[in-house]
Amino acid sequence: ASDVGGRAMVPGALKGRPRAVEKIAADYGGDASRVVDLSRSTIVCEREEQVYQALHEIESRYKVVRIKDRIAKPVGGYRDILLNVEIDGHIVEMQLHLEAVLEAKQGVGRELYEEVRSIEAKAAAEGRALTPEETARVSELRARSQQVYDDAYAKTRPASNDGAPSDAAAASAGAAPADGVLRQSTDDLDQLYREAEAVHPQLKQATEEIA
Repeated sequence: ASDVGGRAMVPGALKGRPRAVEKIAADYGGDASRVVDLSRSTIVCEREEQVYQALHEIESRYKVVRIKDRIAKPVGGYRDILLNVEIDGHIVEMQLHLEAVLEAKQGVGRELYEEVRSIEAKAAAEGRALTPEETARVSELRARSQQVYDDAYAKTRPASNDGAPSDAAAASAGAAPADGVLRQSTDDLDQLYREAEAVHPQLKQATEEIA
């Protein structure tokens, strides 16, 4: 049974502690309060309109503290919506995916991304800028990736649409802050895991009901 006709995907466990510790050290300057995805879920939809229906349902139930709408503002052609929601004072992460775009990401999109990352990592490890040949290759790969995602996105929209973001996408762009630093109410990682453990069943139930 579903509200929007999507598919719910909820991990059975919270984000692994080693990965959280690594991210805190590498990305957050040791500030554990910035970890906002210990509890997370995903809804996968076939059509763009379903994604925005799901977003509306989430906004009607919870306090949404941040939205990154990459359907309205794609990144390299890739499109999804990433949002952070507050449940009982704890911030969790919800992702809204388009089935065709997700399939592209897990297939050709990942292959193209990995080649770009390999080229850039090699240059970084050698302490140098990209060569002209590497720069040209990276540009080619990114152009191909953009086309792969654009083609996948087109499958999620009405045949008559011109490819521009829908009215719903445009309307959602300012619904909640897209930038800015989010912080939990504590920087005690043990406490954050206890909070996440407590709200995860609620997130699971909500995700399944909305999907």
